[in-house]
Amino acid sequence: MAGAANYYFGGYVGSPVRLTDVGAYGPNSVSYYGTNDQGGNVMEWTDAISAYDSMRIPRGGSWNDNLGYFLRSTSRDYYVPLNGYSDYTGFRIASVYVFSPIEIWLQSKGFPFDTDIKSDHNNDGVNILMAYALNLDPNLNLSGEMPRPVNTPDHDSLSFYAAASGVTYTVETSTDLQHWTTEGVSLSDLKANSITATVKRDGANRFMRLVVSK
Repeated sequence: MAGAANYYFGGYVGSPVRLTDVGAYGPNSVSYYGTNDQGGNVMEWTDAISAYDSMRIPRGGSWNDNLGYFLRSTSRDYYVPLNGYSDYTGFRIASVYVFSPIEIWLQSKGFPFDTDIKSDHNNDGVNILMAYALNLDPNLNLSGEMPRPVNTPDHDSLSFYAAASGVTYTVETSTDLQHWTTEGVSLSDLKANSITATVKRDGANRFMRLVVSK
């Protein structure tokens, strides 16, 4: 039934003449903005005040109204909130979603905020989380943009951007590419949004890798 709502003698045949659960009238009670029961069920308080007698204005109509007119967005009622309570007047609860830093970054790069950050959308070997962690543009081919170790006779070092909000940076070392450890890895303080990891050379082959997690 198109435009169904819970009001006295309204909605479906055999209106319950009582308060119903939100969404009880199905998809036909959903407003243009995607909210259930915007008209009928419970009349909602607003922050508007009547210019005539300073009473608060509720809108939307309720299950207790016997005319569909009261459900119109142009209809107004006038009440004093402190004069008791009822089961046909209330207020709408709204949840405000706060985007995280990485969700804001995703949208700035043209991705939906709920994109899988472990995905490699352009198959360059660099997933979206790594691009975010290193402050790189995931729309570009980043295969040649990863931090590279610098080798000296005494030590190996790896410098990288390390200021992405919500990211944990870990540098590991290995001598066989099979077993990795953080033991022996020294990290500098954050400077100009970057950190340098250093590991002493001990004569064996030495490898380093950067691991990021969220």
